[in-house]
Amino acid sequence: MTSAGDLAASLDRSRVTPTRLSAALSKFGWRVVGGKDGLYTRWLHGDDRSTRVLVPLDATKPDFDELITDAVTSLAALHIDSARQVLRTLTSRPGDELKFRKHTDSPIGTIAWDLGQSLIGAATETLSASAKATSDRRPAFRNSNWFIARDFLQSVLMGQTEVGSYVVTAYTPPDREFFERESQKQTSNRRSSEGIHTGREVIEVMTGALKVTREAIDLYQRSKRVEEFDDAVEHGVSRELTTAIQQLVRGVDAASVSVEWSTDFDSLVLPQESARTGITEVEFTPSDYPILERASIRLADTRDSSTVTVVGSVEVLTRKVGTVGVVAINVLRGTSARKVRVRLPAEKYELALDAHRRMEAIRVTGRQERSGNYYWLYDAADVEIVELYQDDATKQGQLFE
Repeated sequence: MTSAGDLAASLDRSRVTPTRLSAALSKFGWRVVGGKDGLYTRWLHGDDRSTRVLVPLDATKPDFDELITDAVTSLAALHIDSARQVLRTLTSRPGDELKFRKHTDSPIGTIAWDLGQSLIGAATETLSASAKATSDRRPAFRNSNWFIARDFLQSVLMGQTEVGSYVVTAYTPPDREFFERESQKQTSNRRSSEGIHTGREVIEVMTGALKVTREAIDLYQRSKRVEEFDDAVEHGVSRELTTAIQQLVRGVDAASVSVEWSTDFDSLVLPQESARTGITEVEFTPSDYPILERASIRLADTRDSSTVTVVGSVEVLTRKVGTVGVVAINVLRGTSARKVRVRLPAEKYELALDAHRRMEAIRVTGRQERSGNYYWLYDAADVEIVELYQDDATKQGQLFE
């Protein structure tokens, strides 16, 4: 059994925060017996006063790091199971564990150099595309949403490879916040969580998008219709993701992406409704490659891009991820498209829902792009309920009938 001293020695002090340490103590039977608001809390295990541990709360104090170290040292000096359990929790793996695998016929533990490079490239592009899709849904991102993708990738750790089929391991931080724009990251006082996403959200989007991609491939094999991928965009599938999976399956017998969710972070930091357990895995084969290639071409074909102001009735309202909703608008005026889809943040989504209930119209400005058979409005702004012209009211009545 690993001793408390060994656990303390292997612990990265930078990962020990007052929140995580306090939650771990509480989880394993410790209780608060004193302290000073905003400065520190004093914890005790059972009734044994020799087990007291002081947890500092104010990271701005000059002695904060020293006090955190003292708390860990105090736990390491105690010969009780609860102290060892706290330290083991704090030294657990650094986040959700992702594995990108290529199965080849090369000797165990090896892979052709170019296939190894493409595996790392596929992992990088999958993570980048997923971070971008957490911020927005588009058939092709190109240079859009680059900041959150870069910010997220800089937080990812690469783990050791495994013997057997070639594996790239990544660790992503579930509780860390990532920002859609640099200006949000630089603002210390944030009044809204809009435009801010956690690492766990990014990986949930990734696993959801991979599953939907798998389903779209299976549907294509039966229908031979590449249009199966159009609806997948709403779930985070993009040209960038499909090209990443192409890299993953190129030149191998099989490939997969799996996620082992960090339950330590779930129990210590994340709200229970976001908790995940077990392993999520999605598999792909070389026969998927030509289908993914066709999907990539289709998703890259974003024709008829222009900025428009659309007036129309709200037909479909769905919440797909977090607080973001998807609305389909029957166009009354503003564009030649008969129907457009648009993703709206919580406040604007509620406004669209109100218009739907009252059988009124909304006006929204955005960049219109066509993807396959669908038109989308991106970067939606100036969303409001509007009065209708007589001709518009007649059209709207016909639409609702």
